[in-house]
Amino acid sequence: TFKISDTLKQIRNAYFGLYSPEGKYVYKQEFILEPGELELDLKKGDKKSTISGGKYNDLIYTPLKSDEAYANRKKALSDFSNTLTQESFQIDSVRERYSEFSKAVKDFELNYYQRIFNSPKDTLAQLLVFHKLGYKDAIEPRLDAFENQFGKD
Repeated sequence: TFKISDTLKQIRNAYFGLYSPEGKYVYKQEFILEPGELELDLKKGDKKSTISGGKYNDLIYTPLKSDEAYANRKKALSDFSNTLTQESFQIDSVRERYSEFSKAVKDFELNYYQRIFNSPKDTLAQLLVFHKLGYKDAIEPRLDAFENQFGKD
């Protein structure tokens, strides 16, 4: 258990990363760094974490993490991945099957983030999910609105 506190100048996307004592990457959790009290719960030996607290974490990440259809796709990918070896991944049909599971997860996420981005209710939420969409063409028509609200930076 630990606590981090600071004065936040700007709401932004952030990552909490775990590394072994040797410096080897173990796990990362994406979240929105925003004013207020946020709680990250990471279960020992489990890569399923939760982040709670904050308007934008609750708006962007909580609904996705609690969506049963999304969880089923993630589990199918994880279950299949756990059966793979380096040798089995060399087989075209195995790689293709892995790609199908991975694409199902990515497509679900993309559709979810597009719904937030296409909603004009909250420009900051749109900006926070933009990097998840993977393309710049969608933001160019909205740059003026973003700049008016947030400034050129």
